[in-house]
Amino acid sequence: ITTLHYLPLSSFYKILRNEAGDVETYVQLWGGVTKYLNPDEVLHYAWNPVDEDAFGEGLVNRLARPGKGYRTEKNKARKRPPLLQIREKGVDNAHRILSRYLPRHIYKNIPSARLDDFIALLNTLEPEQDFAAEFDSTHLFAPCLSIPQG
Repeated sequence: ITTLHYLPLSSFYKILRNEAGDVETYVQLWGGVTKYLNPDEVLHYAWNPVDEDAFGEGLVNRLARPGKGYRTEKNKARKRPPLLQIREKGVDNAHRILSRYLPRHIYKNIPSARLDDFIALLNTLEPEQDFAAEFDSTHLFAPCLSIPQG
């Protein structure tokens, strides 16, 4: 799929089928203009068709419509937002959580003899400042702005 356009389900006038029931043409009536669309160009999922209805309900319509919701113990109605809105909110919240609460430093294999030097260096760092340390040598490097890739 290189290009995807949402076509309102209400704009389709009819679906022409062959004797085997396979779709031959989608007929779209939009703004007084009739278009005949090749079935290879249209992705149509007949979601929840009623009584052998050819159209059913569009998949995007179902995802964009609010859910039925539920009732609380105090019989208060709680509405569920549309699934597309829930997904968008989840992506936004994930970005916010990762940018706010991602640990700035991860340390492992710190020699216990060097732990006091390591803690002293951590206490001198400015906010958003990192450092590089080589624990195999005899000293810690001074604070720097990035950790070299090695």
